[in-house]
Amino acid sequence: MKQLKAQLSSGIIGGLYLFITEDKFLSDSYIAQIEKKIIDPSFRALNYTEFSAGADEELLIRSLTGMPLMGDRRLVVCRTDDIKTKNDAKTEKLLDHLSEYISAPSEYTVLVVVCKNIDKRSSFYKLFKEKGKIAEFKKPKRSDFYDWIAGEFQKRGVNIQREAINHIISSVDYNGRESEVDMGYFINEIEKICMIDPKAKTITLDMVKKVTSPGVNADIFKLTDALTNGDMGGVHRQLYRLRYNNIPVLQSISTIATTMRNIAVCQSLSAKGMKEEDIAKEYSINPYSVKNSIAVRGMFTAKDALNSIKALANADIAIKTGREDEQTALQNVCMAICTKTFIFGEIN
Repeated sequence: MKQLKAQLSSGIIGGLYLFITEDKFLSDSYIAQIEKKIIDPSFRALNYTEFSAGADEELLIRSLTGMPLMGDRRLVVCRTDDIKTKNDAKTEKLLDHLSEYISAPSEYTVLVVVCKNIDKRSSFYKLFKEKGKIAEFKKPKRSDFYDWIAGEFQKRGVNIQREAINHIISSVDYNGRESEVDMGYFINEIEKICMIDPKAKTITLDMVKKVTSPGVNADIFKLTDALTNGDMGGVHRQLYRLRYNNIPVLQSISTIATTMRNIAVCQSLSAKGMKEEDIAKEYSINPYSVKNSIAVRGMFTAKDALNSIKALANADIAIKTGREDEQTALQNVCMAICTKTFIFGEIN
């Protein structure tokens, strides 16, 4: 990762990258740097494409081999969870197309393949090691993570007590083997903490406790992430955790609705050419939330978000009028959002 950082700082942009990442926020920050150096924001929609397993084959090939429009290079990002020696049919098909391209890449395309894990004995890894650049993004150790959090507060002009940092780190199982929380979650928490008292010069433990609730925010965060990714297994796991921790259903519905509102607003404004930093400032949305809301558009669109808001409103009414019990209503609306199967007429 240090070598990649040095190369990007020097303006050296390769054509083939394999990112093996434990933290999506970290790897996405480097993708954003590559994008900033090769794509004019005004023509992003023409020169940035994102794919996953099961992608449209013709569109994938056209994106990889086509010429950039109103620019010198285009960026193609392909995401998958695990790459093994033997994969499911959809992943194998994606890897076959990518391998064929990697053997004879275009000078006009920057390809970034992102995965959580990869078998280094696989033919795909060996090919990438020969032809491209590989970077591994590991979650920071606790001591480094402590310094990073302190540094993020200092960037915002405030100091933070040591015990307050410990509480933030302990609020979620960030380093757990199955944890899906990334550093972007903590950026969101830091922004909220700083908003408690904008005039404060030191963040105290009591201030942090007003915002963080161990496990709760992370569980709802992971639920909304699973919903937009269409991850039914993840949705079931997080619904169980929320129920186990006795999290109020209406709190979950409200948080999901806020996320959907952000997706609809950010994607719509981005499509009209508004910059991410301007969206964040004008609509008081956390900058990371803006970036993430726009980034999911390949899988979850503004239209999907508006339909979800309508479904959440219906669930809220069903609970308050006694038509459905809380847990049933939450489960039903989450299934509808995850599968994008809404019983009402969809918003056009």
